[in-house]
Amino acid sequence: REIMQLFSIGLWKLHLNGTQVVDDTTGNAIPTYDNADITNFARGWTGFEQNLPRSNLEASWDLNPWSPNTIDPMWIPTKDGRDVFPKLALKDHGGHKYIGDGFQRCDSMPTRAFLKKGAKWRYRGSNSNSELGREDPEWWPHYDAPRLVLNPATSSLYAALCNADANDSNNTCRFQSTVVLTENLPCDGDCDAGEVGSNSPSCECGIDEPRVVRLDPTNSTESKKATYYEYVRAACVQMAFPEDGNLIAVAGIGGDPNYSNEAMCADARLPVASSACCD
Repeated sequence: REIMQLFSIGLWKLHLNGTQVVDDTTGNAIPTYDNADITNFARGWTGFEQNLPRSNLEASWDLNPWSPNTIDPMWIPTKDGRDVFPKLALKDHGGHKYIGDGFQRCDSMPTRAFLKKGAKWRYRGSNSNSELGREDPEWWPHYDAPRLVLNPATSSLYAALCNADANDSNNTCRFQSTVVLTENLPCDGDCDAGEVGSNSPSCECGIDEPRVVRLDPTNSTESKKATYYEYVRAACVQMAFPEDGNLIAVAGIGGDPNYSNEAMCADARLPVASSACCD
Protein backbone atom coordinates (compact mmCIF):
# COMPACT_ATOMS: atom_id res chain seq x y z
CA ARG A 1 0.00 0.00 0.00
CA GLU A 2 2.78 2.43 0.88
CA ILE A 3 4.57 1.73 -2.39
CA MET A 4 1.44 2.53 -4.38
CA GLN A 5 0.16 5.43 -2.31
CA LEU A 6 3.37 7.32 -1.54
CA PHE A 7 5.96 6.25 -4.08
CA SER A 8 4.20 5.51 -7.36
CA ILE A 9 0.60 5.91 -8.51
CA GLY A 10 -1.06 7.75 -5.60
CA LEU A 11 -4.62 7.39 -4.39
CA TRP A 12 -6.63 8.59 -7.39
CA LYS A 13 -6.58 8.03 -11.13
CA LEU A 14 -5.53 11.18 -12.97
CA HIS A 15 -5.84 12.60 -16.45
CA LEU A 16 -2.67 13.66 -18.26
CA ASN A 17 -3.35 17.25 -17.14
CA GLY A 18 -3.35 16.19 -13.48
CA THR A 19 -7.08 16.39 -12.83
CA GLN A 20 -8.89 13.48 -11.21
CA VAL A 21 -10.76 10.91 -13.27
CA VAL A 22 -14.35 10.68 -12.06
CA ASP A 23 -17.02 8.04 -12.39
CA ASP A 24 -19.61 9.18 -14.93
CA THR A 25 -22.41 7.62 -12.88
CA THR A 26 -21.58 8.77 -9.37
CA GLY A 27 -19.34 11.75 -10.03
CA ASN A 28 -16.87 10.40 -7.48
CA ALA A 29 -13.11 10.24 -8.02
CA ILE A 30 -11.90 6.77 -9.05
CA PRO A 31 -9.28 5.18 -6.75
CA THR A 32 -6.22 3.62 -8.30
CA TYR A 33 -6.36 0.52 -6.11
CA ASP A 34 -8.39 -1.24 -3.43
CA ASN A 35 -7.74 -3.74 -0.64
CA ALA A 36 -7.88 -6.65 -3.08
CA ASP A 37 -5.02 -5.07 -5.04
CA ILE A 38 -3.00 -4.60 -1.85
CA THR A 39 -3.46 -8.26 -0.93
CA ASN A 40 -2.57 -9.42 -4.42
CA PHE A 41 0.52 -7.21 -4.74
CA ALA A 42 1.77 -8.31 -1.31
CA ARG A 43 2.23 -11.77 -2.81
CA GLY A 44 4.81 -10.32 -5.18
CA TRP A 45 6.42 -7.58 -3.08
CA THR A 46 7.50 -9.80 -0.21
CA GLY A 47 10.39 -12.17 0.38
CA PHE A 48 13.12 -9.67 -0.53
CA GLU A 49 16.50 -9.95 1.14
CA GLN A 50 19.32 -7.45 1.54
CA ASN A 51 22.58 -7.98 -0.30
CA LEU A 52 25.71 -8.94 1.59
CA PRO A 53 27.71 -5.98 2.98
CA ARG A 54 30.27 -4.44 0.66
CA SER A 55 33.93 -4.81 1.48
CA ASN A 56 35.09 -1.48 0.04
CA LEU A 57 33.32 0.97 2.34
CA GLU A 58 34.94 3.26 4.86
CA ALA A 59 33.00 3.08 8.09
CA SER A 60 33.57 3.97 11.70
CA TRP A 61 33.40 1.27 14.33
CA ASP A 62 30.83 3.50 15.98
CA LEU A 63 28.54 1.98 13.36
CA ASN A 64 27.58 -1.65 13.52
CA PRO A 65 30.14 -3.40 11.30
CA TRP A 66 27.76 -6.31 10.82
CA SER A 67 24.84 -4.16 9.69
CA PRO A 68 23.14 -5.28 6.45
CA ASN A 69 23.83 -3.68 3.09
CA THR A 70 21.76 -0.50 2.87
CA ILE A 71 23.34 0.71 -0.39
CA ASP A 72 22.68 -1.93 -3.01
CA PRO A 73 19.14 -2.90 -4.11
CA MET A 74 17.43 -5.75 -2.36
CA TRP A 75 16.95 -8.97 -4.29
CA ILE A 76 14.57 -11.90 -4.44
CA PRO A 77 16.37 -15.15 -3.55
CA THR A 78 15.61 -18.18 -5.67
CA LYS A 79 14.45 -20.47 -2.93
CA ASP A 80 11.31 -21.96 -1.46
CA GLY A 81 8.80 -19.58 0.06
CA ARG A 82 8.00 -17.45 -2.98
CA ASP A 83 4.42 -17.38 -4.23
CA VAL A 84 4.63 -18.88 -7.72
CA PHE A 85 0.97 -18.55 -8.70
CA PRO A 86 -0.44 -15.93 -11.13
CA LYS A 87 -0.75 -12.37 -9.88
CA LEU A 88 -3.17 -9.78 -11.22
CA ALA A 89 -2.10 -6.31 -12.24
CA LEU A 90 -4.15 -3.20 -11.45
CA LYS A 91 -7.51 -2.69 -13.12
CA ASP A 92 -7.16 -0.94 -16.45
CA HIS A 93 -9.84 -0.13 -19.00
CA GLY A 94 -12.45 -1.84 -16.89
CA GLY A 95 -10.73 -5.12 -16.12
CA HIS A 96 -7.74 -6.91 -14.60
CA LYS A 97 -4.76 -8.24 -16.46
CA TYR A 98 -2.06 -10.60 -15.25
CA ILE A 99 1.40 -9.15 -14.71
CA GLY A 100 2.78 -11.87 -16.98
CA ASP A 101 0.66 -10.84 -19.95
CA GLY A 102 2.88 -9.87 -22.85
CA PHE A 103 5.68 -12.28 -21.99
CA GLN A 104 6.23 -15.45 -23.97
CA ARG A 105 5.13 -18.73 -22.47
CA CYS A 106 7.89 -21.00 -21.23
CA ASP A 107 6.39 -23.96 -23.12
CA SER A 108 6.81 -22.05 -26.40
CA MET A 109 10.54 -21.40 -26.02
CA PRO A 110 12.76 -23.10 -28.62
CA THR A 111 14.67 -26.29 -27.88
CA ARG A 112 18.06 -25.54 -26.32
CA ALA A 113 17.32 -21.83 -26.08
CA PHE A 114 20.67 -21.36 -24.36
CA LEU A 115 22.32 -21.72 -27.80
CA LYS A 116 19.94 -19.48 -29.74
CA LYS A 117 20.55 -15.94 -30.95
CA GLY A 118 19.88 -13.51 -28.10
CA ALA A 119 20.70 -16.02 -25.33
CA LYS A 120 22.33 -14.22 -22.40
CA TRP A 121 25.30 -15.48 -20.40
CA ARG A 122 26.69 -13.87 -17.26
CA TYR A 123 30.31 -14.12 -16.10
CA ARG A 124 30.77 -15.76 -12.69
CA GLY A 125 34.56 -15.96 -12.59
CA SER A 126 35.73 -18.88 -10.44
CA ASN A 127 32.37 -19.07 -8.63
CA SER A 128 30.41 -22.08 -9.87
CA ASN A 129 27.17 -21.20 -8.11
CA SER A 130 24.13 -19.89 -9.93
CA GLU A 131 23.16 -16.42 -8.68
CA LEU A 132 20.04 -15.71 -10.73
CA GLY A 133 18.80 -19.27 -11.21
CA ARG A 134 17.97 -22.14 -8.91
CA GLU A 135 20.33 -22.90 -6.06
CA ASP A 136 22.12 -26.23 -5.77
CA PRO A 137 20.25 -28.87 -3.76
CA GLU A 138 21.51 -29.01 -0.19
CA TRP A 139 22.60 -32.63 -0.59
CA TRP A 140 25.01 -31.81 -3.44
CA PRO A 141 28.69 -31.70 -2.48
CA HIS A 142 29.56 -28.04 -2.99
CA TYR A 143 33.19 -28.83 -3.76
CA ASP A 144 32.21 -30.98 -6.76
CA ALA A 145 28.76 -29.85 -7.91
CA PRO A 146 28.02 -31.15 -11.42
CA ARG A 147 28.47 -28.59 -14.19
CA LEU A 148 28.37 -28.73 -17.96
CA VAL A 149 31.97 -28.59 -19.21
CA LEU A 150 32.51 -26.97 -22.61
CA ASN A 151 35.02 -28.53 -24.98
CA PRO A 152 37.49 -25.83 -26.12
CA ALA A 153 38.25 -27.68 -29.35
CA THR A 154 34.71 -28.33 -30.58
CA SER A 155 32.19 -26.15 -28.72
CA SER A 156 30.85 -23.06 -30.48
CA LEU A 157 29.51 -21.87 -27.12
CA TYR A 158 33.02 -22.09 -25.67
CA ALA A 159 34.29 -19.92 -28.52
CA ALA A 160 31.55 -17.35 -27.96
CA LEU A 161 32.21 -17.11 -24.22
CA CYS A 162 35.99 -17.17 -24.60
CA ASN A 163 35.79 -14.33 -27.13
CA ALA A 164 39.37 -14.76 -28.32
CA ASP A 165 40.79 -12.36 -30.88
CA ALA A 166 40.90 -14.04 -34.31
CA ASN A 167 44.36 -12.53 -34.87
CA ASP A 168 45.73 -13.86 -31.59
CA SER A 169 47.76 -17.00 -32.22
CA ASN A 170 47.46 -17.93 -28.54
CA ASN A 171 43.65 -17.74 -28.62
CA THR A 172 43.68 -15.88 -25.31
CA CYS A 173 40.17 -15.50 -23.90
CA ARG A 174 38.79 -11.99 -23.44
CA PHE A 175 36.03 -12.72 -20.97
CA GLN A 176 33.14 -10.26 -20.89
CA SER A 177 30.83 -9.64 -17.93
CA THR A 178 27.81 -10.32 -20.15
CA VAL A 179 27.67 -12.24 -23.41
CA VAL A 180 24.64 -12.15 -25.70
CA LEU A 181 24.82 -14.63 -28.57
CA THR A 182 24.65 -12.93 -31.96
CA GLU A 183 23.67 -16.07 -33.87
CA ASN A 184 22.28 -19.55 -33.36
CA LEU A 185 25.00 -21.99 -32.31
CA PRO A 186 25.16 -25.75 -32.94
CA CYS A 187 25.18 -28.00 -29.89
CA ASP A 188 28.35 -29.94 -29.20
CA GLY A 189 28.25 -33.60 -28.31
CA ASP A 190 25.76 -35.88 -26.62
CA CYS A 191 26.11 -37.96 -23.48
CA ASP A 192 24.33 -40.28 -21.13
CA ALA A 193 23.27 -39.36 -17.64
CA GLY A 194 26.16 -39.49 -15.19
CA GLU A 195 26.23 -39.80 -11.44
CA VAL A 196 26.13 -36.75 -9.19
CA GLY A 197 29.51 -35.10 -9.02
CA SER A 198 30.54 -35.94 -12.57
CA ASN A 199 31.36 -33.18 -15.04
CA SER A 200 30.92 -34.59 -18.53
CA PRO A 201 32.33 -32.63 -21.48
CA SER A 202 30.75 -32.47 -24.94
CA CYS A 203 27.22 -32.88 -23.62
CA GLU A 204 25.43 -29.81 -24.97
CA CYS A 205 23.07 -31.79 -27.23
CA GLY A 206 21.97 -34.03 -24.37
CA ILE A 207 20.51 -31.40 -22.03
CA ASP A 208 17.56 -29.06 -22.06
CA GLU A 209 18.89 -26.08 -20.14
CA PRO A 210 22.08 -25.60 -18.09
CA ARG A 211 22.32 -23.20 -15.19
CA VAL A 212 26.11 -22.84 -15.18
CA VAL A 213 28.77 -24.00 -17.66
CA ARG A 214 32.46 -24.55 -16.95
CA LEU A 215 35.50 -23.59 -18.99
CA ASP A 216 38.41 -25.61 -17.68
CA PRO A 217 41.75 -23.84 -17.13
CA THR A 218 43.95 -23.79 -20.23
CA ASN A 219 46.55 -21.49 -21.73
CA SER A 220 43.68 -19.62 -23.34
CA THR A 221 41.93 -18.81 -20.05
CA GLU A 222 45.21 -17.72 -18.41
CA SER A 223 44.00 -19.06 -15.08
CA LYS A 224 44.71 -22.04 -12.87
CA LYS A 225 41.05 -22.16 -11.90
CA ALA A 226 38.02 -23.02 -13.97
CA THR A 227 35.92 -20.15 -15.32
CA TYR A 228 32.14 -20.22 -15.07
CA TYR A 229 29.30 -18.56 -16.95
CA GLU A 230 25.67 -18.56 -15.83
CA TYR A 231 22.84 -18.87 -18.34
CA VAL A 232 20.19 -16.17 -17.86
CA ARG A 233 16.99 -17.54 -19.31
CA ALA A 234 14.72 -15.03 -21.02
CA ALA A 235 11.67 -14.01 -18.99
CA CYS A 236 8.76 -16.33 -19.65
CA VAL A 237 5.47 -17.32 -18.04
CA GLN A 238 4.62 -20.76 -16.72
CA MET A 239 0.96 -21.63 -16.50
CA ALA A 240 -0.25 -22.44 -12.99
CA PHE A 241 -2.13 -25.43 -14.38
CA PRO A 242 -1.38 -26.87 -17.84
CA GLU A 243 -4.15 -27.29 -20.35
CA ASP A 244 -5.83 -30.70 -20.52
CA GLY A 245 -3.56 -33.42 -21.83
CA ASN A 246 -0.30 -31.73 -20.79
CA LEU A 247 -0.14 -32.58 -17.09
CA ILE A 248 2.21 -35.22 -15.70
CA ALA A 249 1.73 -36.17 -12.04
CA VAL A 250 3.91 -38.43 -9.90
CA ALA A 251 2.90 -39.67 -6.44
CA GLY A 252 5.09 -41.22 -3.77
CA ILE A 253 8.45 -39.89 -4.92
CA GLY A 254 11.41 -42.11 -4.07
CA GLY A 255 11.65 -45.16 -1.88
CA ASP A 256 12.38 -43.32 1.35
CA PRO A 257 9.34 -43.68 3.66
CA ASN A 258 10.01 -40.18 4.99
CA TYR A 259 9.11 -38.82 1.54
CA SER A 260 6.50 -41.35 0.48
CA ASN A 261 3.69 -38.82 0.87
CA GLU A 262 5.31 -36.26 -1.40
CA ALA A 263 4.13 -35.77 -4.97
CA MET A 264 4.73 -33.45 -7.88
CA CYS A 265 3.08 -32.41 -11.10
CA ALA A 266 4.52 -30.64 -14.13
CA ASP A 267 3.74 -29.45 -17.63
CA ALA A 268 4.79 -32.20 -20.05
CA ARG A 269 6.07 -29.55 -22.48
CA LEU A 270 8.69 -28.26 -20.03
CA PRO A 271 12.09 -29.79 -19.21
CA VAL A 272 11.13 -30.25 -15.56
CA ALA A 273 8.69 -32.98 -16.58
CA SER A 274 11.37 -35.21 -18.08
CA SER A 275 13.96 -37.47 -16.51
CA ALA A 276 17.00 -35.70 -15.11
CA CYS A 277 20.12 -36.49 -13.13
CA CYS A 278 22.27 -33.44 -13.08
CA ASP A 279 22.92 -30.00 -14.54
